[in-house]
Amino acid sequence: MLRETIEANPSTDVDAVLATLTRRSQRVGLSEATVASILEATGTVLRALCEQGGRLAANGSQMTVARDVKGAGYHIQIRFRSRTRRGPLAWLLGR
Repeated sequence: MLRETIEANPSTDVDAVLATLTRRSQRVGLSEATVASILEATGTVLRALCEQGGRLAANGSQMTVARDVKGAGYHIQIRFRSRTRRGPLAWLLGR
């Protein structure tokens, strides 16, 4: 079972994340079809979030998104955040 959490922001290198995910998927022993499915679904979500988050960040807006990509033998959590700066209280509370 592959369980991964991807922390992303507008400057995330999606291709590097997908390459790492490919290696980890193959190491766990998932089939080529399953790996292709994981990469397609995760890549689509990550690219859309990075694009949208980049546009919002350029305007000074913030966005926090959590998405799950699940299937037989895998569960990928994607946490995307495009925040400018967290204040001291948010930092202390872990938000």
